[in-house]
Amino acid sequence: MAVGDPLLERARDVSTMRLRLANPDPPEPGETIDPSRLPATGGAPRRFRQADRATVLYVGSDGRSHLAVRRSLDTVNSVIAGVVEVVDATGIGIRSAGDGIPAAVAWGQSVRGPLLIAVATPDAELRASAIDVAAAGSIVVAGARVDIEALTRARALGVRGIICGGLVGKELRQLEASEERQRASIHPIAPFGLLLLDGYGRRPIPAPWWDVLSANAGKEAAIVTDSPLLVLDQAIGRLVGQSVVRVTAGDDLGREGRLLDLRGLVRVAGGGYLPGGLVALQGLSPSDPPERRVMPLTDLERLD
Repeated sequence: MAVGDPLLERARDVSTMRLRLANPDPPEPGETIDPSRLPATGGAPRRFRQADRATVLYVGSDGRSHLAVRRSLDTVNSVIAGVVEVVDATGIGIRSAGDGIPAAVAWGQSVRGPLLIAVATPDAELRASAIDVAAAGSIVVAGARVDIEALTRARALGVRGIICGGLVGKELRQLEASEERQRASIHPIAPFGLLLLDGYGRRPIPAPWWDVLSANAGKEAAIVTDSPLLVLDQAIGRLVGQSVVRVTAGDDLGREGRLLDLRGLVRVAGGGYLPGGLVALQGLSPSDPPERRVMPLTDLERLD
C-alpha cells in the first residue's frame, strides 16, 4: 500500500431501514444492496437516495430485510506506506517501513505533511500570530503548549496537524465542541490531527524527540491517531546515551539529566518510602551547572 491509497469508507450518518426487497431471492447478511432491488413505490424507498449505501443486517421471519443505510460517505486514504497485516472488527493494522515516535494523546484524524518547526526551543509556546499561510498543508511542531486561538487559526489556514508536548484539557474540550459543530454542518471537514507527545498541561517536548523533529524539518511525516504515533519515513536510530532520564512529576517536571547512582529508599510526601537515585539534572539555562538531587525512581523516565 502506498501513501494516498484508499484505506476505508466511513459514513457520517448511519440509520436502519426495514422493507421487502423487489427481487424474490433472499439476500445474505452483509450483502450490499443495489438500488435497483428496492421497490419502486412505498414510503421507505423515498428515503433512500442514489448516493446512499445499504447493507443487509438480517432477514426477519416476515421476509422483510433489515438494512443499515450509510449516508454522507467519506473515503479515508492511507497516510503511510506499508503492508496491511490485519483487518478485523477493531481496525486495520499496517506495518510501515519507517520509524515512529510514540505519543501520549492523539486527537482528530490521521494526516500527512512536511514537518514545520514553528518554535525555537522545545519548551516554547506557539502563539496564533506565529502561524501564517506558509504553514498550510504542513504538520507544525508547536513546542510545550498550544492554545485554542492558535489551534483555530491553524485549522482555518489549512494546517494538516500540530505536534506539541502537552495541551490543557479545557482547550481540548473546546476543540472537540468546535469539531461537533462542523460535523453538524453540510460542508466537509478538512482532515486535522493533534499529537501530544507527553500528556496534558504545559509539557516540554523531550530533548531526544526534539532533536529528531529538528533533523527531519521539511521532510514528510504522518500523524497516526490510533495508536498515537508520529511516523517518519526514515529510521530514527539511537537517540541518547545511557542512563539519561527525565522528571515526570513534581516541581522539576520535564527537566532532563543523568542517573548517577541508586540510593536506596527515600522519604516522600505523605510519610512513605520509595526507591531513589542520585540524578544530575541539567541547569535551567545552558550556562547553569548540573544540579544533583536524590529523587524517587518512580518520578523518573528513562530516555535511552
